Amino acid sequence: MKDGRLDEYNIMLNTIGNSFHILIFTETWLSDKNKDLCQFEGYVPLHLLRPTDNQYDLITRGGGVSFFIKKHIEFKSRNDLSIMSPSIECIFIELNFNNKKYLIGGVYRVPNTDVKTFCKTINYLIEPH
Repeated sequence: MKDGRLDEYNIMLNTIGNSFHILIFTETWLSDKNKDLCQFEGYVPLHLLRPTDNQYDLITRGGGVSFFIKKHIEFKSRNDLSIMSPSIECIFIELNFNNKKYLIGGVYRVPNTDVKTFCKTINYLIEPH
């Protein structure tokens, strides 16, 4: 999350009484160096960070997807559905509620990328589920 935004989010959450059990953010701009600074009290963080190697041309600032899940919620990280590519960044969790299984995702389409490629990728990923 961009510098200074964490305080703004905390103020907003406190103002509205914070009834959210799961928070999802895109364009977090987090890295391995600063991800531990991004915390919300009572939540477990889960991050998909842009790589800092040369696997993709994603070493520019920006991007990233983060979940914050209330500590009392049991969930399973679905790493098999997470994608970090030049056109799409997504991270998923699975949880059970009232004897039903839910798949929840944070999905980000990188700006100026092909919409058809994005749609094909996300459909391929979640359609079987």
